[in-house]
Amino acid sequence: MDKRIDWIDIARGIGIILVVYGHALRGIADAGILARSNAVWKSDYVIYTFHMPLFFALAGLNVGHSLTKGNGPFFCNKLWTIAYPYLLWSLIQGFIQLTMPSYVNSQRTISSLLTILWRPEAQFWFLYVLFLCHIAALIVWPRKWLIAILAIFGYGIGLHLSPGLFSSLTLNFAFYAIGILLGELVLNWHPNLSRSLITSAICALLFGVAAYFGGIASSGATTSLFSLPASLFGIALTAAISQSISLSGGKLAALLRALGMISMTIYILHILAASGTRIVLQHLGLRNWVEQLVLGTIAGIAIPAMFHMIFSRFKLLTPLGLAPLRSQKTRIEQKVA
Repeated sequence: MDKRIDWIDIARGIGIILVVYGHALRGIADAGILARSNAVWKSDYVIYTFHMPLFFALAGLNVGHSLTKGNGPFFCNKLWTIAYPYLLWSLIQGFIQLTMPSYVNSQRTISSLLTILWRPEAQFWFLYVLFLCHIAALIVWPRKWLIAILAIFGYGIGLHLSPGLFSSLTLNFAFYAIGILLGELVLNWHPNLSRSLITSAICALLFGVAAYFGGIASSGATTSLFSLPASLFGIALTAAISQSISLSGGKLAALLRALGMISMTIYILHILAASGTRIVLQHLGLRNWVEQLVLGTIAGIAIPAMFHMIFSRFKLLTPLGLAPLRSQKTRIEQKVA
């Protein structure tokens, strides 16, 4: 379990592409470049039903194994790999947005930099909520029945809350708990290519039906109970497709695997990259939504990937919270070897 699992990295790669696309789509909509009456806007609901729940479910898969190493190492690891980059990059991105108010869709203030300890900003809500999920698992482990109860009751409560930090925690903890509860089953699932393709096709059909009727019943609300089937089938579809791609191999598998392995860097930097690209394109007179969406998505992936390579070259990944502490990384590499 200390060795990277190929299909999980591929699933993260697929997930991070959807994250960047979704934020690029919302960015050009908020900037008035894309009308929400445009047919492509419907993809917003489809993606947001499952792309962040996917990351919570994937995060939960290895929690049981990680906790066998001890509560202390688990907590210290999450402090370094989640809490520290959350604080560091929230301040960096907030400061950049604060100094360029005329170029951002959402205005930032000094107070927003001072309140990040209890009110996460922009995409960093994910790291904040994920850290709280890990703390909850640490407290109740190994009582899986209690995790299941917390997930069910939390999700029910979250459905009735206004959008905010607590609703994000209660709703997404359910998917994190699914990862924990089904971790052993999922990680021991080793289908051949034919079975993974059949599973992908079935999941795609179920997801399409669930997303279509869920969108109608929920009026486009991704956190509605009516959208839950689409969330679950979307996660299952991504897992099945990732298995298929992993088994097929080739350049696509290599690309998605690579993106999955640096998904943290992409997630942290993609807003700045995609937003900066949108601003540059507007200054160049390119306001066509297709150009903005395609180039914004590509830039939101490629620019962070480039910075990841630069940070790696100058051994800055760990100081910037984008890689485990060297002692942890060395132990993992030794076990893999």
